[in-house]
Amino acid sequence: MFSAATKFDVSDPNGDELKSGVTGTAYTANGLTFTITARGTAFVATDSFTVSVTQNTIEVPKAYFANEADSDSNVEVAFNI
Repeated sequence: MFSAATKFDVSDPNGDELKSGVTGTAYTANGLTFTITARGTAFVATDSFTVSVTQNTIEVPKAYFANEADSDSNVEVAFNI
């Protein structure tokens, strides 16, 4: 939900608050990455979006996790070709 014209708060499906974001800047947290870009009409407090996310369970041959998760829970994936 937006708390100002360029600032928004993000919560997970359980209602737990994640870090806040800013329009025009890539948001990354808990494996989720997206960018909200402002256009002609400014956002106002209480504007909101709902994003549905599904788990990817596709196996990728010769892929492996190259490092531990970083502070945003992102993990680098490498391919053994």
